[in-house]
Amino acid sequence: MTKARLRTLAKTGMTVSLAALVVSASGTAPRRKRMITHTWQGLSLVGFSIWHYNLYLRNPQPQGKRKS
Repeated sequence: MTKARLRTLAKTGMTVSLAALVVSASGTAPRRKRMITHTWQGLSLVGFSIWHYNLYLRNPQPQGKRKS
């Protein structure tokens, strides 16, 4: 997959997990089930955010191979 496609997937994952997080915060499910679901959705948002951040990191060139 290309870098652009991976970035799009990461952004889509963040959007979906954020939407699910908002919905689970105001859900009508029993409190314990809602807490567990909300926690997992929050962790998935953090995971997608870290993945997204890592896709935008620059790859520094080694010291001996710099172009002038």
